[in-house]
Amino acid sequence: MPDQEHVVGVPLRRLPGWLAGFAARHGAWEAVSSEAVSGWDLVAADAARAQVLAPAWLAATLPEPFDPEALAGLAPAYGLLLLRRAGYAVAAFEGVEVVEKKVGTRHIHGRTAAGGWSQQRFARRRDNQADEIVGAAAEHVDRILGPRTDLEFLVTGGDRPLLNAALKAIDRRLADLPLGAHLGVGTPDAKMLAVVPDRVLAVQVRIGGPQPDPVRGPLDPSTA
Repeated sequence: MPDQEHVVGVPLRRLPGWLAGFAARHGAWEAVSSEAVSGWDLVAADAARAQVLAPAWLAATLPEPFDPEALAGLAPAYGLLLLRRAGYAVAAFEGVEVVEKKVGTRHIHGRTAAGGWSQQRFARRRDNQADEIVGAAAEHVDRILGPRTDLEFLVTGGDRPLLNAALKAIDRRLADLPLGAHLGVGTPDAKMLAVVPDRVLAVQVRIGGPQPDPVRGPLDPSTA
């Protein structure tokens, strides 16, 4: 059977269990040295391979030797800013725990079919709403994240032009934090905050070998 390869996202806290399943299907694995990518190459008894790719925030300080239990226990401090026209979410995380958060929403007026002056008024109203949501989000970023000196990176998500405007408005020290990820999100809300850690604190695993391994990653590809 020809080699097949696919990639799956695995939250760090579930990595030991995922690798136990990989070993059950392919035999005991061992880590082999790799200089090609930021991560670790694993080879199982039946020659199936799993390349664990480190996220950007971890790539500069890869723990060696490969220890999935140690990776699962990582609890970095990081900030979060999700921003769309309909709302925002700002939070400080320590690992999977939310330390402090603020979620806000705004009513977005629908389009008007009228032209001329009414259309111009609608456009101005939309611009004002965007300015308001950016200003509110930036204020809470400075309030929640500003006092913290332990943040390792900043996670963003949502509307990039609005995010760029917010990043220009916040404290320069926060804006200059390394970006841990950019998430595609719907309207930011408390439910969204609950799934952020598993999306941020995760590794991509590239699987290949003579026997295809079923995709069993816990992340829904539609939300990745």
